Parts: sequence; C-alpha cells; structure tokens
Amino acid sequence: MKRILQLIAAVSAAAAFSVSCTEKSNKIAAEIQDITGIEAVYALDKDEVLKINPEIQFTQGEVGQLTYQWTLGEQLIGEEARLSHTCAEAGAFDAAFKVSINGKEPFVKKFKVNVAPRMAMVKEVKGLEEAYENFENATLTITPEITFTEGEVGPLTYEWKIGEEVVGNEATLTYTCAKLGTFDGSFKVTLGENEPVVKNFTLQVNVPISYDNRGLLLLTEGKEGSMLAYKRLDRMELPVYKDVFKTVNPQNELGKKALDIAWFGSFLSDYNTLLKRSTDLDVLLSTDNPNKIYSLDPTTLKVKEEFSSLIPAQKILIIHCFQQKPWSGHRAYFIGNETEKVLMTSNVVSNSDIESQYKLSNIATSMFSSETDMLRIYYDHKGKTVIYHSQLLQGAMPGDNRLAEPIFLQAAMGRFDTEMQNVYFPSKVIAVTNDNGTTKAFILTPIDIYNNYETIDAKIETTGKILPESAIAVHPTEPVLYFSNAGAVSSLNIKTGEYKSLFTLEGNMAIKKIALNIYDPETLYIAAENQDEASELKASLFVYSIKDGAGKQLYAEHKVGAAVRQLIYKGDATENVK
Repeated sequence: MKRILQLIAAVSAAAAFSVSCTEKSNKIAAEIQDITGIEAVYALDKDEVLKINPEIQFTQGEVGQLTYQWTLGEQLIGEEARLSHTCAEAGAFDAAFKVSINGKEPFVKKFKVNVAPRMAMVKEVKGLEEAYENFENATLTITPEITFTEGEVGPLTYEWKIGEEVVGNEATLTYTCAKLGTFDGSFKVTLGENEPVVKNFTLQVNVPISYDNRGLLLLTEGKEGSMLAYKRLDRMELPVYKDVFKTVNPQNELGKKALDIAWFGSFLSDYNTLLKRSTDLDVLLSTDNPNKIYSLDPTTLKVKEEFSSLIPAQKILIIHCFQQKPWSGHRAYFIGNETEKVLMTSNVVSNSDIESQYKLSNIATSMFSSETDMLRIYYDHKGKTVIYHSQLLQGAMPGDNRLAEPIFLQAAMGRFDTEMQNVYFPSKVIAVTNDNGTTKAFILTPIDIYNNYETIDAKIETTGKILPESAIAVHPTEPVLYFSNAGAVSSLNIKTGEYKSLFTLEGNMAIKKIALNIYDPETLYIAAENQDEASELKASLFVYSIKDGAGKQLYAEHKVGAAVRQLIYKGDATENVK
C-alpha cells in the first residue's frame, strides 16, 4: 500500500513539472521590428539643438532590458531614448540611433545631420567721413573698415555711388573727381542674403589752387606725421582742403615732425611780375624724421623737387628782396641746429657765409631796408644779441644791445612805395623777448648801410599781457602787436602803451598762430587748438576782421588738422590794388 502511494506521488510530481516547463517555454522574447519618428535628414544651424523623440516598434513577445546609443559621426552624443543635443560644429554628419535588447546585436536606424555654420552680419561700417573735399581731376580714395557679428562671413558685395552714378563695386573706392560741384555719395555693403548696410556722405569738388587765389597754408603735426591744409580766401564758402599734400602727392610722404612753411611770393605786390616769375614762386615745406625740404608748385601744391636737408630746417627764411628777381641768386635760408644753409637758384643747398661763432636761434626775419640793400636778421643766443647780415656789406654784425631770448622777431614799420608797384619797405625790427616769464617788446633800428650801430627806439614791459606761449603778429606800418592769451586776441601799441581787447574765440580754444597779409592789416588769420576735442584733429581755422578796432568773425572751421606748427598767408599780388 505504501509503495502504491509513493508511486502516485511521483507520477503527480512529474506531471506538475511537465506542465511548468510547457508554460515557460511558451513565453517568446520580443524583437525590434522598426524605429519611427526619425527623419532621413536633419538640417540645423550651428549651435542649434537637435531634438528627436523616436518610437520603437517590437514584435510580440517579452521585451527585455533596452540600451540606447546616439552617434553623430564618430561622437557618442546620447544614451537615452530621447535625444537633445547642441550641434556645436558645422558640417555634414552620418548619424545613427542604436537600440539593443538584453545586450544583443542592436537595431540601427541611420539618418543624416547637416549643420550649417552661423552666418555673421555686418555690425558696423567705420572709416567714412560725413563729408569729403577734393580738387577737380584729383583722385578720391576711401577704404572703409567693416566689422561683423560672430559667425562665418559669407560673400560680400559693394556699391559706391556719387550722385546717381554707380562708380565702384570694390571694397576700396578709387574715384577721379571729374566734375565740379557738391554731390551726395553712398557706400552700400551686403553680406549674403542679409539686408544691405548703407553709409551716406557728401563730396565737394573744387577747382585747384591757382595764382589768383588768396589762401592760407596750415602746417600741423599728428600721430601719422606732418599734414598740410589749404583754405581758399577768394571763395570763403568753400571748406578747408584737409591734408592737401597727401591728396595731390600720393607718392610722397611728409616727415613725422612738421617744421616750417614759406613761399617766395610773400612780398610781391605786382600781379604781372608774379606771373612772369611763376617758375620761381615755389612753396617751401620742411619736416624732420627724416630731414626733408619740399619745393611745391604754388598752383597745385604738387612736389616739384625734394631735398634731403643737412639740418632740420626749423625756420625757412625767404629773402625779402626786390620784385624782379631773387637777390644775388639766393633763394632761401634754412636755420636749424644753431646754423644756417642756403638754397640757391640752382636748387643746390650749400653752406652760407654766416660766421660760425654765432649760435643762431630758430627765429629770423629779413628786411629790404632800401633799394640797394637787404638784411638777414637773426638772434644769437650765445651772445644774447641780434645779428644783422647786410648783403652789401657782406658780413654779420652783432647788435649793440643785449636782449633776452626772443619769442617774436619781425621786420615791420615800413612804407609802400607807390612808384615801385607798392613794394613794401620795412624800416624797423620788432622783437618780443622772454626772460623766465618776464616779457618785453622792443622797436630796433638795425645796423645797415645807413646806421653804424643798433638803437632801441622803444621798449615796453608786456608781462601779464604777452605770455611766453602767445601767438604774435605785427602791423606792417604801425608799432602795433596783435597777440593771444588762450583764446583771446588783443593789440598793444609799443610806443604809446595803448592796449585793446579785440575778440575772443568761442569754445575752449588755445591760439597757436596769428598771420596777416601786409597789404590788408585789418584781417587776422588764426590757427587755434580746441582743448575739448577728443581726437587728435584739434586744429581750428578762423578769419577775423579787426576794422575799426572791433573783431568780427568772417570764417570758422574745426578739425582741419592736428597740432598747429605754422600758418602763413599766400597772396595773389593784387591786394594792394584795393
């Protein structure tokens, strides 16, 4: 009986085991049938986020443990069912989504990702002035500076217009100013498919300088070196030609340091004589670093000749001589390094005949004291005397009076000889000296063929009125000085002591130079520096009438140059006719 029961139990257990195995073998493992929700190609921009939320489709059965891999090129970019990835690099990439069940061979869904670079945009266009002035037939060159936002710079197109005419399609404009007048101009730059950026300007084209133009020549010095500007006075409505030397002489360069400027027509008064002597009437311009002297055509200011000066020509002394020809073939004297050199009519720079014992300061003047003699006048800061060099007496003669270092030395108090085409004959020397801040003004009768010794005709204390840094000019026939104090101009009669306040410039101005035309002493030309100007273009130019002792502004223009070094009047030899 016990045996029978054991047999029944064994059979029952075997039957139960058989049923359990059958049920387990009937559970089938699911497989991945497809993955949807992934596009064949994705197009994005650089730094854009790629987001994909795929759907995985399985066969019937039990789904095991799933693992995921997202790859972009050779890079693993995700291990989750969903993808969120920032595309930091531009390019065309093969990508894949791999899903594996229980570590088995993965199901792979391939696709492509094209990442376009981030395109830049035009941020700013700089380097264009609001207005340009140029000569007729001169070349205007403009090279703007274009800056971009971050990104890849695509193809650029350019368009320059003057008036209604398209005159250029390059980044740099090179334009010949063939027509006179004032024109609207524009520069348009377009990056790719973006909206164009447009900058507007005006262009004024004027006739060149000519002999029948009255004008001012302003020499300044900036970080880029020396600059020369020109202002026509026969047409006051025209603006200053800024940096005219560079405009008309693109192949020449001025030195780093501006020194002096002068022209040979300074004392001519007959227009016919001026025309006859046109080949002699050069403008001379001297600069340092390197030492250079340029001879410029007075009609166009183009370089005629260039000299390598043996000394830095701090002062150019034009011979104040007879109307018809330069005196004895001498053209000009250059003073620097306490000595002088002479430029002959043969355009040869050579040693002059000044005795070497004199230590010449960089200040000088000349005097056509009579129909027969010409004086060169210097200051010897070793002997503290004025030196007179008579052309007839052929020698340098020190004055009889010791003076402090001059800040101004000029031949003046002259007469206009109506029988000789109104030739100007100065008779005295005006000097303003500085002795540690104490200033004095003198009227001197020089040593010449008529005088054996120098005399002081008048002396006046000017401390507190004329400063060591004052700009000074002198009336051609009267003992009257015009001088500056910051932005104010006053006059002082050396003989009578009469002092007058004439005018004050508007703004925070420091007057550096005062010039006048000896045939028109009622007009003053002022070069000043604007102390409030942030850029290096601090120079301003003014024209004032002082008729009847009152200052009336006739012209003003700002930012015409850098630090002021010299201002001269360029006449046309017709002023005396008025």
